[in-house]
Amino acid sequence: MKHSYKVMNAKIGAQEDLKKKDCIFEPKLDGFRALCYVNKDTALISRNNLTFYYELNVRRAIKAHTCVLDGELIAFDTKGNPSFTAFQEGYPIHYAVFDILMKNGRVLVHEPLMERKKILAQTIQQNQDISIIPFATNGPALWRSMMKHHMEGVMVKEKYAPYYMGKRSATWLKVKRHGSVDCVIVGYIQKKRIISSFALALYNQNKELVYFGNVGTGMDEPLLSKLYPKLERLKTDKLPLDAATNKKIIWVKPKFACEIKYAELTRHNKFRSPVFLRLRTDKPLSECTIKDQLPRLARRKS
Repeated sequence: MKHSYKVMNAKIGAQEDLKKKDCIFEPKLDGFRALCYVNKDTALISRNNLTFYYELNVRRAIKAHTCVLDGELIAFDTKGNPSFTAFQEGYPIHYAVFDILMKNGRVLVHEPLMERKKILAQTIQQNQDISIIPFATNGPALWRSMMKHHMEGVMVKEKYAPYYMGKRSATWLKVKRHGSVDCVIVGYIQKKRIISSFALALYNQNKELVYFGNVGTGMDEPLLSKLYPKLERLKTDKLPLDAATNKKIIWVKPKFACEIKYAELTRHNKFRSPVFLRLRTDKPLSECTIKDQLPRLARRKS
């Protein structure tokens, strides 16, 4: 089966969106997005078309000759909560499915969400390696539960919307516990460590990289040791926009993305109190944009 399907992406939402009508609400899980192509065997493909190699007992659980599923690769911590830390530490991987795009040759992306949910429920027989992400009709109640368990947030999805392949649509909204952004790594600073901080940038509407500051908290030594030689080979004299003031940065060509959380933006549009969360090897750099991740800032600049 050709890997020709493209994931649909969500826009940024706010807590008031948890009260929207004609919507369902799903837990937002902290893992890696993956499409699962099912034929005689299965293939897990990231949104930038890389293959995930995890041995999961999922084929017998899928009641279809062929299908394409959309979901999240996750790992559970000792408390039973999805945790990216558990993912990094080698806990067993689980595929949590939330949508179905094709079944037995029938393309389903034009069907309304609730019809796709019905077909998905008929297709998956859940086991220890695969499950269907549950949904709720009470957004605020789900949010309170997610916050109680220190989980990432809530997805808001319109019941009657189709699946917009390869697009970012407001029919899906992600409401996060903390502000987080996927950034392009455009440089690094060396002080007490081989890498003391990463320089971060986002693409503007003209597809130019704009500098948003540095992150120096949250990176561990194994990550830095592995990434340093790769960044060394990417050194460049080309600076992103708004970056000329910081002369300590060793600039690199854009190749790696990372997710950071932050308290707020400063008046100079730099991240305040940023914390490194993870590399985003599963995400195309082209999705690290101001428009999609900091929409209020994008509107002010337009």
